[in-house]
Amino acid sequence: MCVRSDSCCTVHLTIENYIADTAVVEELKRLRVGISDFDVKGIIGRGHFGEIQVAHEHGTNNVYALKIIHKSDVLSQQNVSH
Repeated sequence: MCVRSDSCCTVHLTIENYIADTAVVEELKRLRVGISDFDVKGIIGRGHFGEIQVAHEHGTNNVYALKIIHKSDVLSQQNVSH
């Protein structure tokens, strides 16, 4: 419930908030997991949309199976809803 009367309680983004939010977004992008975080050891399977790779994570050396899917191949299929 809105108790303030200025501009229907919309949030006004100041330049200071924008800069702080941009820094947070950039930090989240940096922390996002990507293929560069892994050392791929080999391919253990192939499918219609991509392949399965076995990989070691750089920091922990944990072993993972990565499913690599090409977005363009998935979207080109007629039975995929958007």
